[in-house]
Amino acid sequence: MKALRNLYITLRSMPVVTGLNIFGLAVAISVAYMIFVQVNHELSFNKGIKDAARTALIISDGDFMGERTINTNMSRGAVEFIRNSVPMVEKVGSINILGDRRGGCTEDNPEGFLFNVSNILFPASTLEMFGFELVDGDTASLATYGNMAVSESFARRHNLKLGSRIGHTYNEEIPLFNEAYWKGTVTAIYRDFPENCDLATLDAIGFFDRNNLGDWSNWNFQVYVKLADGCTFAEFDSLLTKLFVAEQARIGRDNDPKRYFTVPVSELYYNQPDGIKYNLPSSKGDLATTLSLAAIAAVLLLLAFVNYLNYVMSLIPMRMRSVNTQRIVGAHVASLRLDFIVESFLFLAAAVVVALFIIGLVAKSSLSSLFIATVDVVEQGGIMLAIIVAAMILAFAVSLYPMWYITSFSPSFSLGGNFARSRKGVTLRTVLVGMQFFVSFLLVIVALFIWLQNRYLLSADIGFEREHLLTVELPWKQYSLYGQTSRDELTAKLMQGGYVKDVAFSNGDFIANKRWTVGRTI
Repeated sequence: MKALRNLYITLRSMPVVTGLNIFGLAVAISVAYMIFVQVNHELSFNKGIKDAARTALIISDGDFMGERTINTNMSRGAVEFIRNSVPMVEKVGSINILGDRRGGCTEDNPEGFLFNVSNILFPASTLEMFGFELVDGDTASLATYGNMAVSESFARRHNLKLGSRIGHTYNEEIPLFNEAYWKGTVTAIYRDFPENCDLATLDAIGFFDRNNLGDWSNWNFQVYVKLADGCTFAEFDSLLTKLFVAEQARIGRDNDPKRYFTVPVSELYYNQPDGIKYNLPSSKGDLATTLSLAAIAAVLLLLAFVNYLNYVMSLIPMRMRSVNTQRIVGAHVASLRLDFIVESFLFLAAAVVVALFIIGLVAKSSLSSLFIATVDVVEQGGIMLAIIVAAMILAFAVSLYPMWYITSFSPSFSLGGNFARSRKGVTLRTVLVGMQFFVSFLLVIVALFIWLQNRYLLSADIGFEREHLLTVELPWKQYSLYGQTSRDELTAKLMQGGYVKDVAFSNGDFIANKRWTVGRTI
């Protein structure tokens, strides 16, 4: 094949330049791939949940404890009212999809661990709404208070099976599985959710008992509704507000919120209303940032092929005599042009092989921890395929001008003179140098903007001085709520020597996306 021979000859005559161009294109492909993996992860966040576009969180807007508040929680009485009195609703469920971190232990692990758990109302409808797939056990068992469902991965980590119990582990004075303290019995195991879903962070779900069904005073439940076919959220929001206001007036709760609206689960990641003061309903993303990342990846890939075009054009003086000699001896112009396209695809294939090697190294190294989603090509094959198809289109596009340009000269011209010293040759070299500087400046500008954005994220004001601060996750059992003695001993040891100025403990993440602050000033 002529194209393969041409690429081999070019590689032999210009090994450094050709190798650098292959490596540069490979780096661009691998970086664009890894960025698009993260972009896809965010754009599809929570959209893998069953019927995510028909299932929505109910949010209130109004007075709450003396101040106007956007609130994602509802009362038990409100939940029962929706179940029994509001039309358009196919199913009602209640779950905190972000969960709450708790300390627990098992008979196999009495030392304890932290795990993420969410209590739910109406287990049958909630599990069906959100697409929980049970691999063992049954839904009916969860209707008994104290029974739990755990994820497959959590069950594997802690050797749990049906009948296993999880209990509190505050200190040695509290016996394991003491009946006076919270515990759970595993009666179901469900399949893990995809990683770009808040439910993937849940290790276990439990069931609230059926006490206080009509209580409108305790606003602790995040409520989701799945609308019947043909109903719109706008119609439901209007009807729900009207019915709620009437019911609140009837039972004498005039201070409750007077406006209610819904946000589909598929839109919660990007479309959470401003002003939520208490519990965020899900992880929160920034659509502008996500689209900016996608634009950066696209521009990077485009610039790489502009640079490849520059490389191909630089080969024209060397190829001119060979191409036109073939034309003189009878080669068709179409055949010569096809060889250019095939050679570009072969060049791209070499770059893809190198890119796959680079991605594999990143996926197996500590750099993989910098990414939210896994960059393993086996798991993200669809994105890699899309990148390759896009690269093939670009490779074809950038081949069109060089293949036309090199075959546009009269065959006698290249045999009768020195193209490199001709007017066209000088013009070509000038254009190539200008293009090279232009591409280089674009790459520098893009890199500068990426650096500026990264510096902003790393130095953004988070409300306190963070220099010389360290956070460490400590064993739950030893340093938990009742571990004051252990905390005091650790503080005393750390303060020795004058290297540590102060020590503080937190029963949760040091920086988190939610804090309950009702009635408290921080």
